[in-house]
Amino acid sequence: MNLRLFSYIFSTTVLVILSGCAGTAGSPDYVKQKLTEKYVGKRIDVVVADFGAPENTTKLATGVTVYTWKRQTEKYKSNLFIKSDERCVVTMLSDAAGKTITDIGKVDDSLGAYEASYCAEQYEL
Repeated sequence: MNLRLFSYIFSTTVLVILSGCAGTAGSPDYVKQKLTEKYVGKRIDVVVADFGAPENTTKLATGVTVYTWKRQTEKYKSNLFIKSDERCVVTMLSDAAGKTITDIGKVDDSLGAYEASYCAEQYEL
């Protein structure tokens, strides 16, 4: 096989493989959409049952309560090839009574070990 044909086949194969990794299923927008579908309009107890107790809770002057959940591991930080942490930080806002989720705030997500999203892995989205 000549070098030019080999280079073409190799480049095409790499592009196909990489394009499969670039799907939206690993983006914070995807995670936010799935969380919105699953939790907006639900009581906070449902979220706590799925996520555990929030790491932080803040009551705003408007009466809205902001809940923040964080899952993080640094098991790959010292890995020579990966050099990454796995993290998922999710913020949800509730009504003034603090009982019903009204919106999903910021989602900070990293690559997961098995999926393109650590949040999707952790919260089965």
